[in-house]
Amino acid sequence: MSIDISDQIAATKDVPAPVMKWLFDVVQPIYNDPRTVFHDSLVILSQFKEIRPRTRVYTSSKGIPQLLLCLYGKFDIYNNKIPILLWIPKNYPYEHPLLYIDLELLSEYKVSMGRYVDSNGAVHLPIFDRWDSQQCNIFRVIKEFLSESSEHIPIEPLKVESQVNFDAKSNMGAPIRLPPKLPRELIAKDVSVDSSGFSQLSLNGKVSTAPTLPPKQAVIIPKNPQLPPKPVQPIIQHSAISTNVKPKSSKDLSTSSNEVPALPEKPPVPSTIDLLDVEINSKASTELHTNLLEELQTLINNLQGDDLRFIKENILVRKRGIENAIVQFRNMYEQEELKLSETKNAIENNMNKLSTELKYVEEQNKNLKDFEMKNGGNIDTSSILTTNSIALDQLYNLVAKDHAISDTMHSLSQLLNNGTITLNIFVKKTRELARTQFLTRALIQKIASHLNN
Repeated sequence: MSIDISDQIAATKDVPAPVMKWLFDVVQPIYNDPRTVFHDSLVILSQFKEIRPRTRVYTSSKGIPQLLLCLYGKFDIYNNKIPILLWIPKNYPYEHPLLYIDLELLSEYKVSMGRYVDSNGAVHLPIFDRWDSQQCNIFRVIKEFLSESSEHIPIEPLKVESQVNFDAKSNMGAPIRLPPKLPRELIAKDVSVDSSGFSQLSLNGKVSTAPTLPPKQAVIIPKNPQLPPKPVQPIIQHSAISTNVKPKSSKDLSTSSNEVPALPEKPPVPSTIDLLDVEINSKASTELHTNLLEELQTLINNLQGDDLRFIKENILVRKRGIENAIVQFRNMYEQEELKLSETKNAIENNMNKLSTELKYVEEQNKNLKDFEMKNGGNIDTSSILTTNSIALDQLYNLVAKDHAISDTMHSLSQLLNNGTITLNIFVKKTRELARTQFLTRALIQKIASHLNN
C-alpha cells in the first residue's frame, strides 16, 4: 500500500518499545491485515503525541459487538480541546475507519452539528466517500479532520446560565444599600407602661397603645380535694353452725371495717356412687352394674370400629403404595442389570475387535518394513494411503480439522474452569474457533452433497 508519509516512518522510533509490542500482539488475532493496521497505527502514534491506543468493544448500528482497536485523544484547535475516537474496523484498509467525537469527555461543551458532524458525534468526512485501500489510510483521515475542524469547530460551549443570572452575578460585588433612617420628629418621645403591662408610644402627641389580649379564665384548685366515697360491697358472713346469710347494716360495716372478712364455704360436693361399696345382692345395684357394662361394651365397639376404619383408610393404602414402590424398584433393577450386561458384552466385543485390528496393523507394519528393506529409502505413508479423488482427500482433511477444533474448544473450557485463562481470552478464542468450525462444516456438507450426486 502506497503511503504519502514514507519520509516519516523513521519517526516510529519515538514510540516506546512496550507499546509497540502490545500493539503488535493485540492486532494479530483481531484483524485480517494486521501488518497494515500495525504500521498505520505506529505512524499515528509517532506523529500525534496526544493520541493513545486501546482495545474496546464497539457496537455497530445493527447491534453487533466487536473487539476493535481504538485510537483516542484530544486535538487543540483554537484553544478548544476536541476529544475524538477513531475505531479501526476488522477489514481495514478495505473499509474506512469510524471517527466520532467523544461525548463522554464533553463536560462544558456540546456537539456543533455541521456538514460532516451529526448530533450523535459521528464524523462523516469526504474521504470516506472516495475511500481507496491503496491510497487512503488513517493518517489522511486525521489530516482531513484537522483541516475541516479548523474551518468549522465541531464543538461549542454550553449556555447554562441565562441573561438574568448573568446580571445577578455581575451585581454580586456591589455594596448592599441600607434603608434610610427615620426623621427625629418621628422617634418616640415618651414611652410609658400601662397597668396591663403593654408599652405606649406617643408620636406627635398621639398615644398608640398595643392591642390587649383577652383575659384568661381563672381556674380555682382546692387545697384538699375530697374524692367521692367508694361503693360499699355487702360482706357475707358464714357461720359454722347456721347457713342463714344476713346482710350487715351500714353501721355494722363501719364498725367491722378493720376486721378480716371470713372465707366463704366450699360448695357442697354432689354425692357419687362408689361401685365397690354397692351391695351386689340388691336389685338396684344389679341393674346399675348391667347398664354400666352395656355402656362399656358400646364404647369398646365404637373404638374398634374407629380403629378398623383408620387401618382401612391409612395403613392399607400405605401398604399398597409400598408394594407398588417395591415392584417399580425391582423393574428398575432388572433394567439396569440388563443394561450392565449389554455394556459388558459390548466392551468384550470391542476388545476383541481392537485386538484383531492391532494384529492387522502389526502385520501391515511388518509388510511395510519388508517393502522398505527391499526398495530402500524412507517412504511417506501419507503418499501411499490416498483416495481415488481429490474431493475425498479434502473431505478427510476437513473432518480431521472439525474434530481438532472441537477438541481445542473443549481444552479452552477446561483452562477457563482451572483459572488458567481469563474470560475475555476464552470468549475471543471460542468465537474465532466457532466461526472457523462453521465454515469447515459448511464445506464438508457441500463436498458430501457433490460426491452423492
